[in-house]
Amino acid sequence: MPKASKATASERVEVEGYEGQFEHWDGGYSVGFEKYTADVDLAPLFAGLPDDRCQCPTGAMSSRGR
Repeated sequence: MPKASKATASERVEVEGYEGQFEHWDGGYSVGFEKYTADVDLAPLFAGLPDDRCQCPTGAMSSRGR
């Protein structure tokens, strides 16, 4: 089974208020470690998608916060 961690993730994204580390696996699976460092409204990023929502299936788990 593949493994991923924040330290080994091959893709990193940092913008004001957000940090993300991602790894993509064969079969179309991805894992992401995300941290929100400021309050931000992300709704505009999903505008235009069906129901104006992210369409990715998720098995999300939160380690802190809500």
